[in-house]
Amino acid sequence: MSTFSKIELGRIRTAIEKLEETFPIEVIPVFTKKSASYGMARFKALVIGIITSFVVMYLAYEYSSLAWAPLYYLFLLGIVSVLLVSGFVLLIPPIHRLLIGKKELHKVTFERAKNEYIDQKVASNPERIGILIFISFFEHRFHILYDKKANAFFDDSEWRTIVQNLSSMMKNSSPSDALEYCMVEIEEVLKGKIPKKDELPPSMLPNELRFE
Repeated sequence: MSTFSKIELGRIRTAIEKLEETFPIEVIPVFTKKSASYGMARFKALVIGIITSFVVMYLAYEYSSLAWAPLYYLFLLGIVSVLLVSGFVLLIPPIHRLLIGKKELHKVTFERAKNEYIDQKVASNPERIGILIFISFFEHRFHILYDKKANAFFDDSEWRTIVQNLSSMMKNSSPSDALEYCMVEIEEVLKGKIPKKDELPPSMLPNELRFE
């Protein structure tokens, strides 16, 4: 699964490699199409479909020629209405997200990001700062998680600025542009705090983009 072109993937890899070759840092980007199945949203869509079907059956019975048709025609119309309406609601991402709710979207994606942080062993290298950038495309959510070593070089205001700028660019530009700029911002913060070294501790994680 990838929403990036080959050129965009190459640009993201290059930006990460440049940062990792300059500073003792490991950036692990993880992308996923969708963080969960959201069963409650499907239930809500079904309820909307059922309510709509009753309205359609009532209107058909009162104001159309189906009033004189066999009763099972109305039931068939109701079933078709349920399937069409609930399916339509779930197939339109903005409506689907609206049924899920902002709090649930944040909660689910954050939990998924924490699981990826553990699974990808972000904090496994004692000599490099580990940073996970998790992006879930359906939810339009991203999370940046980092290990304790980052606290020595980044304060809260710097992280807020990085997150806000990444969020703004994700909305107004492409994800690849946003990630590239994020690497530049991290580099700018580290420039004045970590001197460049000819030799850096080796990376312990594979240098690749993760698609889940």
